[in-house]
Amino acid sequence: MFKKNLPNQKGFTLLETLIVLAIIALLVSITVPTLSRTLAKQSLASFAHQLAGDIRYVRQRNINGDIHTELKLQITTNEYLLVESVGSAKSTVVVERKRAPAGVSFPHNEIRKTISFSGIGAPNEGGTTIHITNTHGDKYRVTITPATGRVQVFRNQE
Repeated sequence: MFKKNLPNQKGFTLLETLIVLAIIALLVSITVPTLSRTLAKQSLASFAHQLAGDIRYVRQRNINGDIHTELKLQITTNEYLLVESVGSAKSTVVVERKRAPAGVSFPHNEIRKTISFSGIGAPNEGGTTIHITNTHGDKYRVTITPATGRVQVFRNQE
């Protein structure tokens, strides 16, 4: 009725299966924290480049001279607004609101809250640096040079 210890029987024993599962669990426990940090770094870098691109957009709109555009940083809510002045009364309209991803923030409250440019592309109130960080301590900065309005993104390495 029951066949025991056949020499050509194929398959894995329970012990072999448990050892393989233990090895897989060990590998997962090592890679998950690394993956989480990598995703946080990528999210921070992406947001820094998006902010720099939007600052360049504001600069170009003001150089074109069609509509006065500003970028307003909302430090407390970790977001920024693209704002345009319309009409002869110069009323402002929020064109777009962009929020930082979870875990990404503006740590310095002393930065200038409104960024705008003249018709030749220079910042109206001089250059500035916007610091951006994530919960893991990674840092980026977006710098606007005073005379030219050039926008650059740097990764802080400490």
